[in-house]
Amino acid sequence: MKRDMDLIRKLLLAIEAGDSGIMTKDTTVDGFTKEQIGYHAALIDEAKLAIAYEQRGDKFPTFFILRLTWQGHEFLEAARSESIWRKAVGTLKEKGIGMGFDMLKDLLVRFGKSAVGLAAGDPA
Repeated sequence: MKRDMDLIRKLLLAIEAGDSGIMTKDTTVDGFTKEQIGYHAALIDEAKLAIAYEQRGDKFPTFFILRLTWQGHEFLEAARSESIWRKAVGTLKEKGIGMGFDMLKDLLVRFGKSAVGLAAGDPA
């Protein structure tokens, strides 16, 4: 299964928007299967964007997110704006560059700073 950064963003946003901040077995993201969501929950845990736990099932393990980490909240702040997200993803696709996490986050931060009138080296 391929990593899908759009799913990662949507899943983090869905968890953040929930009252408990916890991913349950009922957490869904339109257009994605439970298997895709579980796989990406594990990736989110590996990236230290959230704390997750693994529940062993009959067919395959399932991961559930217990809470976002500081890094997860920071990533969401950078990725929250739909227009900045599309600009960053579009830039990577236009340049033919794979969507590596660090590069994507760097672009999100750079475009976010630009949107509020801060140059990359300017103090806040």
